[in-house]
Amino acid sequence: MIPKRETMKITHAATHPKDDNSANIEFHKIVPDAVRPPRSDSPLIFPLAPSSGTQNKHFSPLYRQLLASCGPVLASIGAGMVFGYSATLLPALKKTDSEISVNGDTGSWIASLCLLPMAIGCLLGGFSVEKFGRKIAHLLLCIPLLLGWIFIYFASNLEMLIFGRILGGLSVGLMGPACSVYLSEMSDPKYRGLFLGTPSMALSIGILFIHIIGTFFTWRMTALIACSCPVLCFLLMSIVPESPSWLLSKGKFDKAAKAFKWLRGGSFESEQEFRVMVDKQKQLQASEGELLPFWVQLRLNISKPEFYKPFSIIFLCFFIMQLSGPNTLAFYSVTVMKDTLGSGINEYFAMIIIDLLRAVMSVVACILLKISKRRFLAIFSGTGTVLSLFSLSGYLMIAKMYPEVKEFAWLSLLFLILYIIFISIGIFPLPWCVNGELLPLAMRGFGSSINSSFNFIWCFVVIKTAPEMFTTIGMEGTFFFYGIVCLVGTILIFFFLPETKNKTLHEIEANFQSSSNQNETSPSITLRT
Repeated sequence: MIPKRETMKITHAATHPKDDNSANIEFHKIVPDAVRPPRSDSPLIFPLAPSSGTQNKHFSPLYRQLLASCGPVLASIGAGMVFGYSATLLPALKKTDSEISVNGDTGSWIASLCLLPMAIGCLLGGFSVEKFGRKIAHLLLCIPLLLGWIFIYFASNLEMLIFGRILGGLSVGLMGPACSVYLSEMSDPKYRGLFLGTPSMALSIGILFIHIIGTFFTWRMTALIACSCPVLCFLLMSIVPESPSWLLSKGKFDKAAKAFKWLRGGSFESEQEFRVMVDKQKQLQASEGELLPFWVQLRLNISKPEFYKPFSIIFLCFFIMQLSGPNTLAFYSVTVMKDTLGSGINEYFAMIIIDLLRAVMSVVACILLKISKRRFLAIFSGTGTVLSLFSLSGYLMIAKMYPEVKEFAWLSLLFLILYIIFISIGIFPLPWCVNGELLPLAMRGFGSSINSSFNFIWCFVVIKTAPEMFTTIGMEGTFFFYGIVCLVGTILIFFFLPETKNKTLHEIEANFQSSSNQNETSPSITLRT
């Protein structure tokens, strides 16, 4: 016997009269466990997975989400290559027979100068993800990344080399808001932690790749090989759909439904989640009424607790991550290894070990973000990072006072390994994870771009000041300072970081709203770009 089918019609509000996608959208609510093929006359149908004979077991929604994540992952690998390139470039340029010669101060500028364009790129990226979409934003960032590596390959002077680094930094900045926002919006809530952990994993893999390539090839050939990342990213992003959330925000309901079904399948849970997204967008459209000036809209939105509370938490997480020193190790790997390990261990060999460990632990972090709660992982990671930094600092201080202790150089390598293990599973991937899931849809592009920009500004400060800190307070003082920052940050995370595991983005947004806002019918106003 065919079960009764209830039909619910959701009509696109007439706020976009010129949009040819403003047709009625029908969802068919099917009694659970029922088996009935979808009606062919319905424009948009989300059938239960068991009821459809078209479900491809070899290309399930999870596999489609994995395919959609490949573009952001490749962009993140490219970012890791930009970050790690200076570690092998600078020693090569400081050789006596180098075509382009640099000194210590010039070298620090080559290493750090790409970080300021990253901050600018984040602001431009926030505009592009809202104006052109998450997918187009990924396609755009591939262009300066490819051009940057080409300029470095053909560099005949220091200016061309620096310009190539600037282009690479700009591309990494464009990637900041695009990757985390796209991954959070296209992924299922139960897999979102896994996907949001992939950019940090890919960043570590990119650093590993560029260090291995730079160890065995010239810096020019290394740049040429790195050109493959933006090319592959562009090709993969060309075949995946746009973010359904962004399509809804632009009134493209039909395209949003098709993209959502491609990414998430036709299960009952997916249908229900999409209904909530449509209802939310209808409320946004109904609340718009008279169009307000941009700055008035912005002031209204940033004054809401569902924006300023998560924004502050994300800012804190980025600050803690950068001033805990992981990028110091990435940018100055050879220098750090040489000074901490002494002459007992080959610094290039130790650098590759650390890079391999970082890559492996970033994969472990993705798994842990899938199975563990965010708060526990952040606090556990922070505690372990603090202990390993203080241990490394203590050993280096004792070794300076008592030279005979340097015979135990393996201890410093052990503490560095522990540091990489602990920081890679929580403190390092956490900011990018919460950057994609805590902010409300109406301000997600704007908020993520501002926080990503601040992240790279802090990274620039850390990378530019690291050589001076090595000289003035030594390696032991530098790592002790990083440990103090991480300790204070972990305490703040304990008090302020909310748990978001397995929650939808709308549930997370609602949790930040004050009780008065929850009773209001008018939600945030989407910024017009």
